Amino acid sequence: MAQQGPIEPVRFTKNMTFFTNRKQSYGKDNQSLRLTETLDKPLVFIFAWLQASDKHLAKYADFYLDQGFEVLCVYITPWQLVWPVNGSQKVAADVVKFLTNNDFPEGVVIHGFSVGGYLWGECLVKLQADSAGKSVLEKIRGQVWDSLADITEIPVGVPHAVLPHNPTLQGVLRNYINYHMKLFHEEATQYYVKCTHLFHYEPAQCPALLLVSKTDPVGTEKANSRLRGIWESVGVKTSLKCWDKSPHVGHFHKHRDEYIELLLAHLRALDLPMYNHMCKMAIRSLRYVASVGANVPKPMTCIGGALQQQQQFIGTNSIARCAAAAAPASNWSAQSVRFFSALQPSSLGSERRFDRIVAERNICAPKVHTMVNARTVATQEITRSIQLFTDKPRNVEKDQQTLRLKEQCDRPAVLIISWLNARQKHLAKYAQLYIDQGFDVFCAHITPWQLLWPVKGTQLVAAEIVKFLKNNDFKHGLVLHGFSVGGYLWGECLVHIARDLPNYQVVLDRVIGQVWDSAADITEISVGVPKALFPKNPTLQSALKKYMLYHMKAFHEPATSHYIRSSQMFHTNLLRCPALFLMSKTDPVGTVEANTRVKDSWEQSGVKTTVKCWDRSPHVGHFMKHRDEYIDVLFHHLRQLNLHSLKQDALLRAKL
Repeated sequence: MAQQGPIEPVRFTKNMTFFTNRKQSYGKDNQSLRLTETLDKPLVFIFAWLQASDKHLAKYADFYLDQGFEVLCVYITPWQLVWPVNGSQKVAADVVKFLTNNDFPEGVVIHGFSVGGYLWGECLVKLQADSAGKSVLEKIRGQVWDSLADITEIPVGVPHAVLPHNPTLQGVLRNYINYHMKLFHEEATQYYVKCTHLFHYEPAQCPALLLVSKTDPVGTEKANSRLRGIWESVGVKTSLKCWDKSPHVGHFHKHRDEYIELLLAHLRALDLPMYNHMCKMAIRSLRYVASVGANVPKPMTCIGGALQQQQQFIGTNSIARCAAAAAPASNWSAQSVRFFSALQPSSLGSERRFDRIVAERNICAPKVHTMVNARTVATQEITRSIQLFTDKPRNVEKDQQTLRLKEQCDRPAVLIISWLNARQKHLAKYAQLYIDQGFDVFCAHITPWQLLWPVKGTQLVAAEIVKFLKNNDFKHGLVLHGFSVGGYLWGECLVHIARDLPNYQVVLDRVIGQVWDSAADITEISVGVPKALFPKNPTLQSALKKYMLYHMKAFHEPATSHYIRSSQMFHTNLLRCPALFLMSKTDPVGTVEANTRVKDSWEQSGVKTTVKCWDRSPHVGHFMKHRDEYIDVLFHHLRQLNLHSLKQDALLRAKL
């Protein structure tokens, strides 16, 4: 027997990966994808969900490996789903080529998740057009479909897969996909429809198991029940398990025991010669063990050190390894043996990794004289879009109508106008910097939805900001520190102020200085928003950029016209206080050209401006990339503002 080890992925093609727990290379002919050695075990072909990671797929692979299967996983990217001709159809061609050019004497089982059903539908299209397609389908002995998503759920499913914890961005991406499917019917949607039809009405003629949940918004109970009815009408024996509450592609984690028992029962009912033989041998052996009174392993329901001795027994006993698969649930419930090596953590390894991480963090820490104080920064909500940052928890009372604070600021204040999707821990670093210099720190922000729909979004936030700034005294001065899309938000504030300038002139008089870090203009919105939301995903950046361009054209009156007006006000600028611009030559969002235009416009109006432009620095990342220089430039700017009540020695703290 081959020695068992940790599960490792072995790349087979760009979109197909074998999972194995023994040292094995899957040699192939690169043209035909024919394996150099025929598989001597049944193969399970896992059609993964969108954005599935190897770590998550390994848990399913572990189960099948323990049942004596070979495991091959195929997946598609969001880009390949959105553009099927040059994407998912090429992946499907590889799958069909692999199935056609290899022999599977022990059979093939398909286990698909979510959008994997669509990919198998593309395979069915190619098999239908191939004379050998029927013989290939005969190799498929069984199929399992977990959280299967239908064509009608694509606009819901893709956002849930890509942005599982962000309802706002899910809405944005859902709008884009609906637009995409209407606009690109010839290039995309017609293929989705054809695949769905074949998947429903011309499936592989082998038993099927559908696993669904009543609370799954993507692979809905209604769509799966409809599929079951169609399959049974064309002669496919279909079982369906529907849980009351379970997340999309999360049934295995939510209902592990029941999920495993359903899978095992389904596998035992399939025509898999070697697997069925192993099950029968295991049952006979276990009956013999029980009849002679031998020791039977105790049930293994926990994870950790207590399993080590039992694992030694199971790792060397092939009968015990398949016992859970072999024994009927009624006879073996008290002694069920299950072994999932991928779930076994190594406590010693974890401790060593933790020690190494701590050591690296200490070694790589910034120099002491430039570090922001590490104590915790507390936040308190003034409104849903305005927060107060403090160095210790404070109960700040306000009038709900006017937003006037009961206790007025006795120090200079800074209003940080944040970038899109800024996280609290990142804003806290800037807040801590100002708090240490004796400032009161307020922060305003907008959401992506508020940016897309300014009349009901950004403009309401701007009105709140102006009300807050007008109805509080800020006797010791107010500094603006804006980032990226914060320039647009301040432009909306200026539009609001300009409508009643005599009433709001006091707001402009209180602002004594301004800092603009990576300020983004209207022309960069279609580039900036995707970069902000998907900083490491060029595919989604491209998709969202196309939607943003569409959005700005289709919704000129409710959106784009307001962006233009805000940009005009930001360039005109009603403020006459000194300004500092922080930018980078490599920033694709807050470009040098756009910031220079603003600077030139302000200087013509008599505003004293200072510019710092780095050769290489990421968008809203200058502070992290050039900490020392950033602090020097910022503190020099603050010293020029003559903040009399501010401790001047505090501004030198970074140099002590």
